[in-house]
Amino acid sequence: MEPITKFENLQQRIDSLNEWKMQLGLHDWTIKVKMVEPHEFDLDDCDGECEYTKINKSATIRILKPQYYGDRIQKYCAERILVHELLHCKFALLDTNNDGFNTLIHQMQEDIAKALVCAKYNINRDWFDNIHYEEDET
Repeated sequence: MEPITKFENLQQRIDSLNEWKMQLGLHDWTIKVKMVEPHEFDLDDCDGECEYTKINKSATIRILKPQYYGDRIQKYCAERILVHELLHCKFALLDTNNDGFNTLIHQMQEDIAKALVCAKYNINRDWFDNIHYEEDET
């Protein structure tokens, strides 16, 4: 088995959400995950976004539809994006208003998301790489 690169249907997306909520101890959160186009994000140039309310433990996670991902240095992986965004809920109590701290938190969330997906599927971290040198040789 490999990580879910693209959610094939709504049920797979919901099942993955529920699985990772339990793994991350977010079972008491109410979370909806949506596949969206770039204009539906509040942030620019991102592949996922989490809008949450700490007090009532609820969140909406937006994941970029794969057809809008483009050619990036890391391959598209919907499951990795989902885990990263769920980690925002896990870290919600931390104050991330400071730009430097916010960047550090995002880097840690990305590292943890990749580590968890790698552990689940027993794969190496370089699975996420999307580097091709053949095109440089022509």
